[in-house]
Amino acid sequence: MTIFPRFRWPLSTTLAVSTALLRALVPVPSYAVSLPTRHVLTLEIVHRVETAAEADAQQHNWTCIIAIADTQGYLVALVRTGGSRGLTSVELARTSARTRVRFGKSRQTDPLKNQAITATTAPLVETSSDLPIIIDSEDVGTIGVSSARPDWDRHIAEAGASALAK
Repeated sequence: MTIFPRFRWPLSTTLAVSTALLRALVPVPSYAVSLPTRHVLTLEIVHRVETAAEADAQQHNWTCIIAIADTQGYLVALVRTGGSRGLTSVELARTSARTRVRFGKSRQTDPLKNQAITATTAPLVETSSDLPIIIDSEDVGTIGVSSARPDWDRHIAEAGASALAK
């Protein structure tokens, strides 16, 4: 017979106590404190960028496709405003966003200036409407837009990309 009744600690308490004991017994290496950090494209950021771009398109009564991709070129959001129906526009916005990531910068030149690159990197597309999404001077993604006119694309993309600066 025992004097103390058996007591089981909850798992969360056991983990907290174990972690505290390990931290007390094992010193933290100095390099672990100075590890670099980076910003990432969260759904909250995507929503802010998409909302600003969509509001700009609606303000001017422009229909468009808005594509937002992360730094690896993977599509995070795709928005069709005002009943935009063009399947070509969907692909153009998506591949435009991915192209900016693959080339590492915004392509503000003639889209077909370097036809050899365009031909060998298909399905990538060079446009002037693909812009970086920047947080604290760090590129976290890209926005690509496809509408009826290239100047509209650029205007909408700028509204979305600048949403984080406000």
